[in-house]
Amino acid sequence: MAALLAILAEVWGFFKPLLSALVGNQYFWIIAGTVIITLMITSKGCGCRRDKPVRTQTISCEITDVLDGATLTARAGLLGRKERTLRLAGIEAPGLSEPFGADSQASLKALAGDKVSVLIEEGRAIGSGDISGLVSRGGKLLNLEQVKAGLAACNSDAPKEWMAAQTAAKKQNLGMWAGDKKEHWWNVPLGRSNEKILEAIQ
Repeated sequence: MAALLAILAEVWGFFKPLLSALVGNQYFWIIAGTVIITLMITSKGCGCRRDKPVRTQTISCEITDVLDGATLTARAGLLGRKERTLRLAGIEAPGLSEPFGADSQASLKALAGDKVSVLIEEGRAIGSGDISGLVSRGGKLLNLEQVKAGLAACNSDAPKEWMAAQTAAKKQNLGMWAGDKKEHWWNVPLGRSNEKILEAIQ
């Protein structure tokens, strides 16, 4: 132990004059400050997003039911042939007991037919529970089509194209935008869906 302390004392004795000279030098502080600021700018502290791009997969689903204007039930090989609830990511639709709920459901039923393709987060097809995705058929994105028809409202983190389609539907008084402007939940801006799959088309 004594030998180790002696070695450390020698090392400190060697570096002490050098450190004293650096600390007393104004250029040392300029360089040190520049390095610290650069590290802060390039780190997460700047608020820059460093999330990895969302990894996706596409599955083919057989539609078994349409629950409302933004929710289906479906089966697919990757789902283990089990029936799963499939939500259209980034949108909300009126419930069946609400005004325009039946219209929204009928619209999605016509759009979906009996089979759709769904873009989901990689790995979400495994296990159980609801799945959120970008649902398409015949080259049309059903999430967006429902918004265009005025039969679904966008979450605040929906793509800009969807928000523009919603604005257009409002101006044209389409679907649920034709009713009382103060009566229903969709007349208040919706919160975020926090569905990562939306990042795939942002």
